[in-house]
Amino acid sequence: MNRICRLTRCFLILLLLIPVLPAQAQRHFGIIWDPPVGEREAARELFGYQQLGIQSLMIEGILDVGILDVLHGFDFEVVINVPQEYLTATELKKRRTESTDLVIKHVEYYRNLDFVNGFIVFSYSQVNSSRFADRASAMIREARISTDKPLLHINGNTMHRFGGNELPDGVILHLREPDLHSVALPAADQAVPVAGFIWQPDNGFDIRLFQDMMRVTRPAGDVPVYLNGRWVDAYLGDGLEEALVLFAGDSDAVLPNPRMPAADPEVNWNIVLLILLWISFAVHYAFFPNYNKSLFRFFSNHTFFIEDIFEKRIRFPSTPVYLNLQAAAMFGLFFHTLYTFHVSAAGLDVLRYYLPIPAWVHPGIFFFAAGFIFKLIYSTVMTIWVFAPSLDTQWLSPAAVTYIWPQQILLPVITLMITIDAAGGPVGLFNIMAVLFLLIWLTSFYIAAHNVRQYVERKTLYDTLSWALQLTVLGSAIWWVFIQAGLLDVMRMAAGY
Repeated sequence: MNRICRLTRCFLILLLLIPVLPAQAQRHFGIIWDPPVGEREAARELFGYQQLGIQSLMIEGILDVGILDVLHGFDFEVVINVPQEYLTATELKKRRTESTDLVIKHVEYYRNLDFVNGFIVFSYSQVNSSRFADRASAMIREARISTDKPLLHINGNTMHRFGGNELPDGVILHLREPDLHSVALPAADQAVPVAGFIWQPDNGFDIRLFQDMMRVTRPAGDVPVYLNGRWVDAYLGDGLEEALVLFAGDSDAVLPNPRMPAADPEVNWNIVLLILLWISFAVHYAFFPNYNKSLFRFFSNHTFFIEDIFEKRIRFPSTPVYLNLQAAAMFGLFFHTLYTFHVSAAGLDVLRYYLPIPAWVHPGIFFFAAGFIFKLIYSTVMTIWVFAPSLDTQWLSPAAVTYIWPQQILLPVITLMITIDAAGGPVGLFNIMAVLFLLIWLTSFYIAAHNVRQYVERKTLYDTLSWALQLTVLGSAIWWVFIQAGLLDVMRMAAGY
């Protein structure tokens, strides 16, 4: 009897305490929704998401009236994504009016819909650039005239902050697997608060990663975590459905972690190709007597080496071709190493948007092949250019030798770059080596032009048509491609992501 009384007393105390106990924090999930064709199919999908506890939708572009009528029948919070992404400062300068009109068009179209509670005005753009921030601020200022709903942006780098004078009302951070170990959420008092997250892993549903993502995003509070609708549909049967239901009821939920198979070690193709390059160098040095006797004379006894070449006392019938192929391979490695060191998966998305990188080609193969082919074409053009102004075809072979010879220094330089990349070395040292690589490559033309100049009669004509014209054309091309066309901004944004 006493035991029953004690249990009854405890039960009554718990009933009294329930109103003051803290409620479990729930997580807020959203779907990046690409509406299907037809209202019936759209309603079916939305009903399924509602059953999963989904509360928010992110929708891109202008929807048909029929789909909007379907949305009226549900209780989703909708944010409209204006379709403009990967904007650089240069790109926004060119299309500022067009970009602003696009934002205002979406704002006007959705203005009177109660379930729309925000607009994403741009995505994955160069927000860490002050030039971009100033131009984007003007666009945000004009859009605010047409709506009082929040204006947001999607940021693909959690370390970057928008620094304009007209700030967005919030940022949606796109998280990737590497971000889980280095994500830096804005502090609560930041001018641009976190308004949500996007989580879209490349390799299906992984319980461990999903739980890590939920842990990392929890400090941001009750903001939506957006999942791609097609991805959700594909992996509901792999445990994703249980995870969504569980976390929607308890932010501190713990999922069972399965034993993961050990990952196979990846082959570092940079190192493999570098070893092959050194082997090719050793073979060339061992089996070509003229080459191994003259290799260091270019640097230690330059004047006599040039005399021997131009006066035909030493001949290299195949060496220029061999060295040009080696240099092309080194340039391919240079492109590939820059990619592996500086460009993340998010940065690759930026490059794919602006450069013709086929989706079916591995990016490493693409960058190596691009560097290899570019160097072969460039070397051919420069070899012809360095001897053609001499107006004497007898200088073709000497010009080819003296142009390519100093570029052999690129081999130890690219070796250091690959070593730094493989060891995760300092960015500053890697960049110094990269600049040194480019300087050696570019100055080899002027060294060759200086050597050929000594043996031509019309020196003023040769100077004008060789290094002076080449410097003008090369400088103009670099200025137009990197500055005027905005490739430098693209590279900065890709490396920054």
